Amino acid sequence: MKTYSKILLAVLPLALFFLFLTMGTIYYFSREAITNLAETWLETRLSEALQIAEEQVELLHRYGLEAVPASIAKAKMDASTAIASIEVGKLGYVFVVSAQGIITLHPDKDLVGRGVRGEAWFKEIKREQNRIGILGAG
Repeated sequence: MKTYSKILLAVLPLALFFLFLTMGTIYYFSREAITNLAETWLETRLSEALQIAEEQVELLHRYGLEAVPASIAKAKMDASTAIASIEVGKLGYVFVVSAQGIITLHPDKDLVGRGVRGEAWFKEIKREQNRIGILGAG
């Protein structure tokens, strides 16, 4: 066996090992960075929606209208309109699910009022509150 072949057989496995190790490390850290960036961005959008709802509740309390059904309905419509205008990428949207698992706001009006309590994603959000989904009381 020639010297060149012996050196190649000794070095090639090491070079391939370190190449795959480097690729795996880059993949892992890149994926983590992108996932963290996406979660932060989604949390920002969801906090905007939560802020809109809180502003409507504040308006009701400020003017003493929290017991007036028409005012509550108007606040819900205003909040729904503002939340629906929040963009999540090109095709995404924000929808609202009550803590009881009922969809209260969704771009597809046929889904409003539908129960999602048994859905796996709802159970996950309920278990890990404030990760991506934000659940409030009521």
